[in-house]
Amino acid sequence: MNIESVDHQFLSGEIVAFLWDRLAPLFGIHQTNYRDLREFIAAWFNVAHRKSQMGKLATLFPMAIMWEIWAERNRRRQDESPSSMAAILYKVLQWVHNINPLPRISNHSPGMLHHILRVCKLSPTPVRRKPPLLLRWSRPPPGFCILNTDGASSSHGAAGGGVIRDDRGMLLAAFHSFYGSGSNNLAETRALLDGLLLCQQLGITNFIVKVDSKLVAEDKRGHRKSEHQSQTCL
Repeated sequence: MNIESVDHQFLSGEIVAFLWDRLAPLFGIHQTNYRDLREFIAAWFNVAHRKSQMGKLATLFPMAIMWEIWAERNRRRQDESPSSMAAILYKVLQWVHNINPLPRISNHSPGMLHHILRVCKLSPTPVRRKPPLLLRWSRPPPGFCILNTDGASSSHGAAGGGVIRDDRGMLLAAFHSFYGSGSNNLAETRALLDGLLLCQQLGITNFIVKVDSKLVAEDKRGHRKSEHQSQTCL
């Protein structure tokens, strides 16, 4: 039986070692100098002050690398076509480029920073984008619970689930189900129905439902609306 260790997965495996060898030396870090992943990541976080431009880059790069390694591992576990090491490196650089934590750069910026931008072909010009939409859990009225549900589908099938919390934010129940083949709308609807059934089984009568599907929310209201909120109370 093959046991997959964290250090092998994220530090010494063939693909991740290739990424570290290409990118870590730009920050003065060499993977072979560290005993385990914890020491290695700590070295990245200590490259520079975390609020400086170098510090932001040194935090972002290992996060992007580990995310892409985990995504590639899951793709291969699902028997999908493996990505080449060059393709994974490109995805890592795209993460850094798209997030772009470098609002400005000047002649007084560290030479290492200029070198990293040049080698990785990263632009110091900020990317104009819409401000992120911040979603958070909202407290229901006293004596009420909130049922949050969601669903999604892919080529592997549809699935959904949700959680029920009381007016203090305490988790009362959580659930998930696999629905076989189907669309996003099917998954969203089935997850909502599962949640309503669970509330009934638990004897919860005072509750608010929140979903992020416009179609499901409008369908349950019984009419269509052209405008909607990302979270809808039913």
